[in-house]
Amino acid sequence: MTYTGKRTIHSETGKTDMQRGICSVLTPNGTVLSSININGTIFPERTFDWGYYGVYPSNLARSMLVHYFGKNSSDVYFNELVRTFCYEVISNLPFMDWSIEEEELKNYLKRTVDAVYGDAIYE
Repeated sequence: MTYTGKRTIHSETGKTDMQRGICSVLTPNGTVLSSININGTIFPERTFDWGYYGVYPSNLARSMLVHYFGKNSSDVYFNELVRTFCYEVISNLPFMDWSIEEEELKNYLKRTVDAVYGDAIYE
């Protein structure tokens, strides 16, 4: 089971254009990942990006973790996990397309939670 992201080149301009929703992410079950911001608001448009550290990559990090854990949280630990995941993983994803196996994500989260918090509080 794999999370996948794909950036599409806009046919008219020959460039990528995130505002037109062409950075899409699929969940391991093949559905389109919902975009969820820090307040828990679900956006109908896909406000994702990757390959740098910023607002849209942070939305992707939060949305992936909310999907993975099956719940959203505004507590400080979850927010720190989102920040770390965005900085260490999402900001380093390849520009055009990528994939992250669920097992890779699980192993990353276990290492990160263990290193930062000393136990697997979100596993």
